[in-house]
Amino acid sequence: MKINIKNSAVAAVFFFGIAFFHSCKKEKDATVPEISFKEGTGYVSGNISATRSTIYTFGIIADKTDHDLRKLVISVSYDGKQFEEMENHMMLENEKNHYESDFKAQTRNENGSERWKFEVSDKDGNTAKEEINLSVQ
Repeated sequence: MKINIKNSAVAAVFFFGIAFFHSCKKEKDATVPEISFKEGTGYVSGNISATRSTIYTFGIIADKTDHDLRKLVISVSYDGKQFEEMENHMMLENEKNHYESDFKAQTRNENGSERWKFEVSDKDGNTAKEEINLSVQ
C-alpha cells in the first residue's frame, strides 16, 4: 500500500485547523452601560421644535451592565458645529450602579438647531450615548 504524503499533509493541516478554530473561545462582547431619558410632563425625551430662550429639562437615567459607571458627559452642538462640553460628572460611590439626574438647559435666543449629546461611560471605557435634537424657532 502506497501512502500519498502530499494528501496526508493536507489532511493533517485541515484537521488541525478545524481543531484550532473549534477550541478558540469567542470573547464576550463588551457590554455598554445603559442610558435613557425620563419621560413625562416637564421632560424632553425626544426631538422637538423648541422656543427661543426657553428652559427645558432632560432627565437622565443610567445603569451599569458589566462594570461600574464612571462618568456622564453632556455636550451640545449648535447648528451642526463642533460639540461643546456642558457638564462632566464623575460618578460618586453611590452612583456607580444607578444614576438619575435632571439637567436644565436654556435654548439660545436665535433660530437654529441644537443637538444635545448625553454619554455615560463605565470604568472599562465602554460608552453609551443618546442624542436629542431641538429645532429652535
